[in-house]
Amino acid sequence: MRASYDGFTDFKARWQRSTGWIDFQVSDCPSDAPDEVLEGIAGTLFGRITGRDGESGYPEVVRDWLTDPSFPETKRDVFLGRVGRTEPGTAGEERDPRDSYDRLRESGLIGDMDDVDLRWYHGDGYGAGRSSVLMRSAIVSDALDSAGISDEIVDYVLYMQLANIERGFDPGTDGTTAYHDMLSGFGGRDEIEGILRGMGLMH
Repeated sequence: MRASYDGFTDFKARWQRSTGWIDFQVSDCPSDAPDEVLEGIAGTLFGRITGRDGESGYPEVVRDWLTDPSFPETKRDVFLGRVGRTEPGTAGEERDPRDSYDRLRESGLIGDMDDVDLRWYHGDGYGAGRSSVLMRSAIVSDALDSAGISDEIVDYVLYMQLANIERGFDPGTDGTTAYHDMLSGFGGRDEIEGILRGMGLMH
C-alpha cells in the first residue's frame, strides 16, 4: 500500500488498486490534522474500497475538524493560490459581487454568510463561477463584470455558489435535488441560465 498527499484544490481522495497493491492520494489540507482525524479519513476510504460502511460518510471527528471556523482561515490562501487568477476585493469595473450578496440577503434567499470570501476569477476554466464549501469561498467569472450584464445575472451566479456552500459538508449524501430546489427559488432562473449558456459560461 502507498499513500501520499496531493495538492488538490479542495478536500478529496482518490485511489487505484490492483492485485496486491493500493495507491491512495489524499488532499494535503488535512496533513496537519490530529491523528484521530487522519485515522477517521483512512477508515472511511478503506470502507469505500471494501464496500463496508464507507458510503455513510466521514466520522464526526473528521467532519468537526473540517468544518471548524478556523479551517478556512488557515487553509483558504493555499486553496485560492491553487485556483489561481483571483485577487482580494470584490469591486470590478462595472459590478461588485458584494452588492449581489447584499441583494440576496435582502431578498431572503440566503442567510448571514458574511464569512464567505467573495472574489472575481480572471480567465476561463470554471464557467460562470466556482465555490468551496470547506474554504467558505465563492468566485465569479469576470466575464460578468460588464455594464451589459444585468444585476440579476450576477446575483444568480453568486447565488449558485452560495447555495452550494450553504448546503454544507456532507459527502455521505447526494444533495443534488435539494441544491436544484434551492436554485428554483430564484426568479427567472431558466432565462438566466440560457444567457449563461449562450456566453459559454454554463453547460
